[in-house]
Amino acid sequence: MKKENILFFIDSLKSIGGAEQMFIDQANYFAKVGVPTYFALSRSLKRDDFSKELELKNPVEYFLFENILDIRSYFKLKKYIKQNNIKILYAYLDYSNMVARIMKFFMPSLKVIIVEPGDPGRKKKWMRQFDWVLNFFVYKVFAMSDAISEHLIAYLKIHRKKILGMRNGVHQILSDIQVEAKWKKSDKSEFVLFHVGNMRTENKGHEAFIKTIREITDQRPDINVKLILVGDGHMKEDLVDLAKKLNVSDRVVFTGAVAHKAMNDYFLQADVFLFNSRTEGGAAGIMEATSAALPTISSNFTSVHEVVLEGKTGWIIARDDVKSFVKYVIQLHDDRNKRIEMSKNAFKFYKENFTYDKLADKFIEEIYS
Repeated sequence: MKKENILFFIDSLKSIGGAEQMFIDQANYFAKVGVPTYFALSRSLKRDDFSKELELKNPVEYFLFENILDIRSYFKLKKYIKQNNIKILYAYLDYSNMVARIMKFFMPSLKVIIVEPGDPGRKKKWMRQFDWVLNFFVYKVFAMSDAISEHLIAYLKIHRKKILGMRNGVHQILSDIQVEAKWKKSDKSEFVLFHVGNMRTENKGHEAFIKTIREITDQRPDINVKLILVGDGHMKEDLVDLAKKLNVSDRVVFTGAVAHKAMNDYFLQADVFLFNSRTEGGAAGIMEATSAALPTISSNFTSVHEVVLEGKTGWIIARDDVKSFVKYVIQLHDDRNKRIEMSKNAFKFYKENFTYDKLADKFIEEIYS
């Protein structure tokens, strides 16, 4: 079947977190397998520098919607879609999803598909009402986990046939050879805890990680524990100050933003992956951790049971439960056999459930069915 031209449409890429990286990876994969792929931003200027991440033949297009009723920008988008013979508008993140659905009024024949990446519980009442009305003009809604799908259907029952749980895969971070080498390697002097997540809001719960380091240092000074935090945002300065206040600055490494292709070294160093989000969508960070064979200690967010197998690939605890973070980190440090067992389980879990190409092909099937 011939694949029609598709436009990937997202808000902005001023910073590239897990959600944005997922969309970029999908666009690259679609183009790689021969789908005519275009990419545009709904509210961004050309100064956003992410060109190294995209591997498309067609140049990125920039729109600058001033608000959701910016008629001039809708006509500009319409012109771009017609000029490039685009038949499918594939939107991601709340603002672009709203624009894409309204675009249906300007181009009734356009096939609109939206991606719902996050927990619908975060949405305000007016946004839910907006979803209920404008999803009549949507071809399909891709929810980034089964849990998100269930929550959407709870208030969008009339649209339930359009809503599909469509978990995205992740590319394998460490090679099979690198993973097997980690299992054979003798314990090193440092025990490295690792987290990847933006510092734009407190949703990721970084403070608990720093407090965990303080508690481990107090309880077990014999453990040479180290915490690596990858990510950036305006909260970083406060987190650096907290590490100083708790006298653990020498044990906490703030890397700032790191290009996705440069993450390999950090995953190689790590022994345990920490996660403390209040709300999450697909939790790509945890899936990437499983691809690097890392046991995960995670907060109990909505879809956590889809990415962490309790007691097998890691543990699920209450958010901000520093005492439990400390308990399980110490257990994994002291029990090498348990750590390797969980590591092997995590890697097997990745291979069976989160490999990229297999899951990306499902998106293509659903879009063009």
